[in-house]
Amino acid sequence: MKNRIQNLAFNRLFKRVKEKRRSANPYKLEEAKHIGIIWNMDDPDAPKSIQKIINELKRPGCFIHTLAFSRKANVTEKQSIHNIILTPKNTSWTGKPKEQEAEEFINTSFDILIDLSIKHEFSLIYALAMNNSRFKLTCNSEHYEFADLFIQAPNKSILDIYDLMKEYVSKF
Repeated sequence: MKNRIQNLAFNRLFKRVKEKRRSANPYKLEEAKHIGIIWNMDDPDAPKSIQKIINELKRPGCFIHTLAFSRKANVTEKQSIHNIILTPKNTSWTGKPKEQEAEEFINTSFDILIDLSIKHEFSLIYALAMNNSRFKLTCNSEHYEFADLFIQAPNKSILDIYDLMKEYVSKF
């Protein structure tokens, strides 16, 4: 039953993305002034890795926003890194967030949107697919069709994947 619901949600998402008109504009990370990061909090190494990435990207005039997902019911803002946190309780079965803050993240056109969610979560796929960022990067083979650049890096850490993304983006 879960697969049928997930397939229906994917089909609805594909249809909505097709209706949107969006063109990719490659950006170098050092030129981006507005960066979005999507990630999964349930990976035990993720919070430290994401904090390192944020610290590396921080510079005057650059704004970084993150959207995370966690299956843990007791996640609080204090445990997050300037995050909007999605949980099964605050998302619909179609992956759409029920909270205004998450919807605003999805409606923000970032210069670059980086998807570092190694684990498949439909809410994060929804956020990547529906976002109108100028350039989208992902490492997740479950939803590469919603990004402009897919970096295939099986069995790599978040930091290793980010380094690969930096390397490829620097060539634009």
